[in-house]
Amino acid sequence: MIRKQANQRVGAQMINALDGSAFVGSVTVVVTVDAGTQTAGAGGVCVHEGGGYFTYSPTVNESDGNLIAFTFSGAGAVPQTVQIYTRARATGSSGTEPTPFPIDAPLTDKGLILDALKMCGLIPAAVEDADPSLMAIGQRQLRRLIGEWALQPLTMFGWTRRVFPLTAGVSEYTIGPGGDFDTPRPSLGIEWWSIIPNRNDTQPYEIARRRPRTMLEWRRIGMKDMASELPTDLIFDGSIDVGRNTIAIYPVPTTSDVDLILYQRETIATMQDGVDYAFPEGYESALLSNLAVKLKQFFPDAMLDPQVSRDAVSTLYLIKRQNWTAPEVFGNELPGTRRGHYNIYADEYTGGR
Repeated sequence: MIRKQANQRVGAQMINALDGSAFVGSVTVVVTVDAGTQTAGAGGVCVHEGGGYFTYSPTVNESDGNLIAFTFSGAGAVPQTVQIYTRARATGSSGTEPTPFPIDAPLTDKGLILDALKMCGLIPAAVEDADPSLMAIGQRQLRRLIGEWALQPLTMFGWTRRVFPLTAGVSEYTIGPGGDFDTPRPSLGIEWWSIIPNRNDTQPYEIARRRPRTMLEWRRIGMKDMASELPTDLIFDGSIDVGRNTIAIYPVPTTSDVDLILYQRETIATMQDGVDYAFPEGYESALLSNLAVKLKQFFPDAMLDPQVSRDAVSTLYLIKRQNWTAPEVFGNELPGTRRGHYNIYADEYTGGR
């Protein structure tokens, strides 16, 4: 039982004094705090939960002691005394009671940072609060860690297919938060892309295009203002402007009925304060152990278990191994395969396989 805390319960099994059966009559409680004077329980009547088991809810004052004795009694019942040693409430760094943190709570940036601080021995394990300066350092290190992971393709945990409408006469679009394509910035670039010639069709047909061209290939195209009903090329500008990238469509579409489909790797975005996150299995452990290692850089005297450093490496390895897929191998005339062919829709050569 926690000392000086409300909404707690204590219970006892009551037995009929005549025949030893479960007692189902009225039960009252007297409370003895630290071997003091017995007083009638002020927490209300005892509740019969069933089968002769009764519970009582003590008041805050009735839990204010080291040894609390609750004596349950009833007319015709054998009295039962339950003795409980209390424990102090855990408090945060400011001396206030921490907010309860359920075991099945969703992952938040605060929870992740607090656990990492505990791993480093910078705050007690029982608290769910920390000094604001420690939390600020944790948030900066978490942001840096996620930024590093965003540049590693194998830390991605999924693929996204996003559809954007094209506008007639417009060849360049910004992509990123607040851009023409308002979506998370593709830090790993665009993997594949397609078009739907007419989004209004009853059964829209998606045409796969070749991989996005590089800026060097874009430079070699002389007539960049050439227009056509259907684009054949996409150029992704990897440079960043106000947190956004630029996508160029070639030739310039002459109709607004075309949809652009982008396929890109889904990476971990910056975790925002107060937002709940759900990651696939293994990601929480990898984030936690790697964040603890990064916090160690700021606190050289932190008591970080060497196993945490090993876990940081192994958990990240497991994620990358899970996300790795063997590349397709294409050949022109490999033994036992067909000859390759030219894909007029994707504008690329596909070898036999």
